[in-house]
Amino acid sequence: MTKFVHFSHAELACPRTRAVVLAPGFGEALDALRDSYGLAMTLTSACRSAEHNARIGGHPRSLHLIANAHWRCDTCAVDVAMADGPSRGRLIELAWDRGWSVGIAPGFLHLDRRTAVLGLAQTTWVY
Repeated sequence: MTKFVHFSHAELACPRTRAVVLAPGFGEALDALRDSYGLAMTLTSACRSAEHNARIGGHPRSLHLIANAHWRCDTCAVDVAMADGPSRGRLIELAWDRGWSVGIAPGFLHLDRRTAVLGLAQTTWVY
């Protein structure tokens, strides 16, 4: 497995299978985002097996999925624990400027690389 500067195997792994399978370039882009942000990023979700995704009520086409049959890609999304405040706004802005799509929820941000990995339009939404 490729080693990343800011994120461990345990942080990226599926809680059920412990597997880490990322879309090409995703881990490097995540590390680069963390470098730009300059603060810790606590991941609450990254790789998910289909079984784990179903168990937690994840979307069946989630970009967190390993071997996503719908998109024919591996994991290209993370959720980051994030309280309201200036650091949250800064991470949203940095992610957007670097091509990430951003989902905004109470207590966390969903960040994904749908544009770079799948060619889909960059988007922002609120849960």
